[in-house]
Amino acid sequence: MSCWSGIVLVGQSAGGFASLAAASFAPKGRLVAVVNVSGGRGGNPSRHPGIPCCPQQMAATIGHFASTTRVPVLWHYVQNDLFFEPDVVATWFAAFQAAGGQGRIVVEPPFGRNGHGMFAVKDSIPIWLPHFEQFLAPLVPMKSIDQAASAS
Repeated sequence: MSCWSGIVLVGQSAGGFASLAAASFAPKGRLVAVVNVSGGRGGNPSRHPGIPCCPQQMAATIGHFASTTRVPVLWHYVQNDLFFEPDVVATWFAAFQAAGGQGRIVVEPPFGRNGHGMFAVKDSIPIWLPHFEQFLAPLVPMKSIDQAASAS
């Protein structure tokens, strides 16, 4: 029996942003990837839907994080995210790449009234899971969800 001991940081919303920050400390060895799920800060759907406060400062901060991040990052968002709209996220991802960050971005079609919480809804698993598995497959030895469920 083998035991894999790699670490994948996964965070949603502020947790996605925190995962980017943590990865920027370039921990050696066990960290193999980051999954940033609708990550960011400053969103307020009731006051300014889709447009967080200080998005340019966020882009600069994300660029700073990317300059020392040594693992690939999956950025996973939804078109109708009322915290962080796709145009803002595209700016952040461009800053990430310009600073040397490696990864890819997925923007899912609209989900519900506010796609920001899509990843917490069981019915959304078939939508986002294939992207998650495809991204991690070359990095992490994984069983598919079906194999894991049948083994238990």
